Amino acid sequence: MSAAVTQPAASGTLSPSPSPSLSLSPSKGSVGMVCLILAETAFFAVLLVAYVYYIGKSLAGPRPADVLDPPLLATAALLTSSVTLTL
Repeated sequence: MSAAVTQPAASGTLSPSPSPSLSLSPSKGSVGMVCLILAETAFFAVLLVAYVYYIGKSLAGPRPADVLDPPLLATAALLTSSVTLTL
């Protein structure tokens, strides 16, 4: 009669490591990029819809030159600040 003797595994042997699990969740960077593209697309769509809605609505309204003044002071301030940065 021979009895099957099981011996414990040696303490120096390596057990097989679990295989890396495949993660189906996207990374934060790709989610952020998709959100940015969707936000920009929505913004552009709103501008297009507003343009199509207001096309030809006001034929006698004021022109931009009648309402807006040229920003001479702001232009001078920006130009002088850029000169000081290049020195």
